[in-house]
Amino acid sequence: MFKGIRDLEGSAFFFFFSPWETAGYDDPMFRAFCEACADARRQHPNITVATCYTFLSIVAGMTEDGITNEEIVDLTGLEYNQVAPQVEALSSGRWKKEGLGFLERRDVENCRSRKIFVTKAGEEFARIFARPAGADAPHGDMVKHLLSSPLPALRAVRSRFPTLRLGTLTVFLFLGARQREFGFNGTPAHALADELGIPNFPRHIAVLGEGPKGGKGLGLIELRVSREDRRVKLPEVTEKGHRFLTEIASAVVGREIELPRKVEPQKLEDLDSPDDISGLDDEDFIWLPPDED
Repeated sequence: MFKGIRDLEGSAFFFFFSPWETAGYDDPMFRAFCEACADARRQHPNITVATCYTFLSIVAGMTEDGITNEEIVDLTGLEYNQVAPQVEALSSGRWKKEGLGFLERRDVENCRSRKIFVTKAGEEFARIFARPAGADAPHGDMVKHLLSSPLPALRAVRSRFPTLRLGTLTVFLFLGARQREFGFNGTPAHALADELGIPNFPRHIAVLGEGPKGGKGLGLIELRVSREDRRVKLPEVTEKGHRFLTEIASAVVGREIELPRKVEPQKLEDLDSPDDISGLDDEDFIWLPPDED
């Protein structure tokens, strides 16, 4: 499972697995999106990607006169019976469950039904995803950024995994963008849990991988056992996972990013450290094949 690199005066550099990498994961826009998802999850741990997408769509599409459920249906492409409970969850809540307070309904003159408006709390939450536009950017600039970057990315996630929680997406984004730490340094998965402040980290890992007990996972990651300590699990993003991650990253940056690649195992054995990878030629890498589906 693990390949060692030649001994150097009694010591040896070895890798735990050869990670897939692409410069697209280092794009500042993609990094900002990852951080935004993490910050949004810290504020609201249970929010789903679909609900987050619906809310940001409302922010981007609402006029000064408010918006109706029917108009939200047109914005999101969802059915009315999907939009209505999301709007309730985003406003005062439903079934005795407290809402997020991002939306409120108001009576509008010459309008039969009450219109929906974004609250101050909702505006602040939306600005988490619009930081590249500037913390104090005018509302129009915030909307422009939401439409060009976070919304296309969240739409891509929602279309594949409509029930996915934002916390699970956050874990996946950070695992994928930092594969080198796990593959070359052997950084344990729980280090990321501590950094992100996610108490139920193992469940997110299970959902992304083989699935929780009695359930089916997404197959986006798999766990390897550390060579140094068999109690330590190292998360490796699968080929399926990297194809999905590059789809998200491409939506964020607004262009198709290069598919990931990894060093040929035989070539990796000839290196003295991961820093030497930058000096390799293209033929020294294995490129992730495109999805045939």
